Amino acid sequence: MYCASPHFSTTSGQAARESEIMCHQIMVSFVLVSHNRFEALKRAIDCLRSCHNADQAEIIVVDNASEDGSREYLLELAQTTPCLTVIVLDDNLGVSAGLNAGYRRACGEYIISLDDDSYVESAIIQKSLAAFANYQDAGIITYRIQHCITKELQNPHGNTVCEVGNFHGAGYSFRRDLLEKIGYLEECLFWGAEELEFSIRVHIFGLKVYYIPDIVVEHDNYIREKNIQLFRNKYWHYGFSFVLHKYLPIHTAELFVFRLFFRDIIFGLLLGLTQWREYLAAIIDGRRDGLQQHITIPMETLKFLTDPNIQPNHGNMPLSSRLWNRFH
Repeated sequence: MYCASPHFSTTSGQAARESEIMCHQIMVSFVLVSHNRFEALKRAIDCLRSCHNADQAEIIVVDNASEDGSREYLLELAQTTPCLTVIVLDDNLGVSAGLNAGYRRACGEYIISLDDDSYVESAIIQKSLAAFANYQDAGIITYRIQHCITKELQNPHGNTVCEVGNFHGAGYSFRRDLLEKIGYLEECLFWGAEELEFSIRVHIFGLKVYYIPDIVVEHDNYIREKNIQLFRNKYWHYGFSFVLHKYLPIHTAELFVFRLFFRDIIFGLLLGLTQWREYLAAIIDGRRDGLQQHITIPMETLKFLTDPNIQPNHGNMPLSSRLWNRFH
C-alpha cells in the first residue's frame, strides 16, 4: 500500500551531458523531483542556472509522472542544456524513490537536494561548500526555508547555526559519499518523514545535521486541493508512525506518536471527520511496518532523539510545551 514500485523509463539529455561535461569536473549536483508544478519548476531551474559557479554544477530533474506539460518542457530543454539531465518516471513513486533516482545519477562531490518549488540564492554553491568546510562533522546541511511571498519561516530554528533533529526537505545538502555510508532515502515513505528517517541514520553514523540560517531557500508551497491534501496527510501519518516505531523503544514510540497526532485524533473525534479513520489506519499500518524493521539504536542517538529541546518536533516535545510555544 505504501511502498513505491521501482521501475522508471530512460533518461533524456544524457548524451549531451556526457559529451560536454565530464563527471570529474562537477562539484555539485542539484537534484529535484517534480510532479505537476510546471510554472514553479521553470522558475526553480532558472534560479539554478543563474547561480554563481554554475559551470561546476549539474542539474538533475526527476519527473514523477507529471501530466501538466512539465515532462515535455524538460525533455525539450535538455536538448539545449548540457548541464541538465531529465529522468522520466513512468509512475509517481513519491518523494523518496524519486529523489533516489536522481541521487543515483549524480556525479557531484556534493548533492544539493531541492523541491520543484524551491528558489535558491545565487551564492548557494559557495555557501554550502563553506559550511561543510567549517563543520567537519556535518552529515547534512539544512538551509533556512521561508515562503517566497509571505517570507514566513518554515523551519524557525533561530538566527545562529545549530544542530537539529532533521532537515527541511525543500533545501538541504550532503556529500555524495554519505549515500555509500548510510544508504539512500527510505522508499516506503511516499511523502513525509523521510527527512527524520535519513537524519536518524546520519546520527547513528556519528555525524550531525546542521541548520545554517544564512543560506536561504524560498519555498513556493501552497494549499492543495482537499482530496490531494488528505492523501498526503495519510502518508504523513504513516511515515512518522513507521519511523518512530522502527527506531525508538515501543513505549517511547507510542508516546511520541500520541503527541504528534493528538490534535488530529481529538479534532477528528469531536468533528466526526471521515478521514479520521484513514489517518488512524495509516498510523496503525506504520506501527506494524516499523516494528517489523525495528532496530536498537545507540544510546547516544536515543538520548538525542528524546531530548525535548531538539527541533523540529517529532513527538519529543511534551504537549504542554507545544501549547505554550503556540500561544506565546
